[in-house]
Amino acid sequence: MLLQKLRNGKTAVLVTILIILGLLIAMPLLLQADATGEADGFLFLPMIYNQVETDGTPNPITESTATPTFTASPTIHPAITASATPSYTATPSPTSTPVEPYILAVPNCGPGPNIQFNFQAYNWPVDQSVTFFWQGVPQGTFQANMHTGSFNMTWSFDGLTDGIYMVSAQSGISGATASNQIYIPCGILPTNTPTPTSISTSTNTPAPQPADLVVGQPQLISTPPIIVYQPLAFEVPITNTGDININTLFFVDLLFSPPPGHIEDSYTAVSSLAGGSTITLTITSTIGLANFLGDHQVTALVDSLDHVIEVDETNNLSAPFEITIAEPAMTPNYTATPTGGSTISGTAMVLWNGNLLPQERMHISAIEEATGQVIAVTYSDENGFYQFNSLTEGVAYTVQGCITIDNNAYFGIRTNQTPPNAFVAVFALQSSSCP
Repeated sequence: MLLQKLRNGKTAVLVTILIILGLLIAMPLLLQADATGEADGFLFLPMIYNQVETDGTPNPITESTATPTFTASPTIHPAITASATPSYTATPSPTSTPVEPYILAVPNCGPGPNIQFNFQAYNWPVDQSVTFFWQGVPQGTFQANMHTGSFNMTWSFDGLTDGIYMVSAQSGISGATASNQIYIPCGILPTNTPTPTSISTSTNTPAPQPADLVVGQPQLISTPPIIVYQPLAFEVPITNTGDININTLFFVDLLFSPPPGHIEDSYTAVSSLAGGSTITLTITSTIGLANFLGDHQVTALVDSLDHVIEVDETNNLSAPFEITIAEPAMTPNYTATPTGGSTISGTAMVLWNGNLLPQERMHISAIEEATGQVIAVTYSDENGFYQFNSLTEGVAYTVQGCITIDNNAYFGIRTNQTPPNAFVAVFALQSSSCP
């Protein structure tokens, strides 16, 4: 029996020795790293159960009590090359229409010795005077609050030698300044030297294109049938195809062929037009078409009095709109013929941006108050001046004026005016319509 126990004990020891040898042989295989470089990022260690919980569940622990540290694989970044312009600096979108005061000379060169050019000034403060210079010598001044901020003038100089000449402008006594150069002859600069302008622009900002007005075909908006000598309304689109804003008041006229045999009032005024913009005007002829059977043509003419300096003056006339008249009518008598020998005169004014300014081409009527009859009609000149002649001395008249600007009516009235009177100013305010 004792011999049997000894044999069993030897067997158990032998088995235990074999198990330990097997573990020792396997250990290097469990611990060795993958020599190919494709090993996983984690190292699995063998676990040994060193105790048994009260419920009989083994409690595993790692062979090493130290917590393993995870090392991330290095990431290779491409080399970064700095650009010439830092990308973090925002680049403003260039604008072709400057907002600061500036001037242009168009054209800015000539063969000499005699030259003529348009002196164009834009965006000058209206509450300051503006003085213009040639070679530093003052040529003229617009007084404060007596201008709109933009001007167009034609300058001529004779007997000039070849060289570079300076035109400039200054606001107030020490306000904004701008200059431009005139070259005689045009090839005086090297071919690789940019032509200077009075506008400070970056290399990414193109020089603004001068103003240019074009007009579309008139479109009839009056409801047929069309009766001669009755009011006739049209819509007329006009566009400033240039980059530079037009800040000078100008007129758009309707031309009738054959023309009516009376004073024509078929026009409207435009105070300004931004570069690249279009406005559609409504123009009404109060006396419509002449008493002529057959085909009539109505054409629109933009800037009819040449107030705007344009890069192209040949595109201001529209295509004609044709109307056919089949029935004649009696020619009306619009106004009585004045027979007196006295006068009423004065200045036509429009309230504009808080200022009363003289207004050209205001339609002025003299109405006899006793009868309500229109005795005379006239139009103010470029200085706003008007005058009625041949009125009856001692008779009371109502003097009224009206003009349409930017599709808005401006109306003024003076009652109980007795000739002779040379100081009847008509102050026109914005109104619903012209009478």
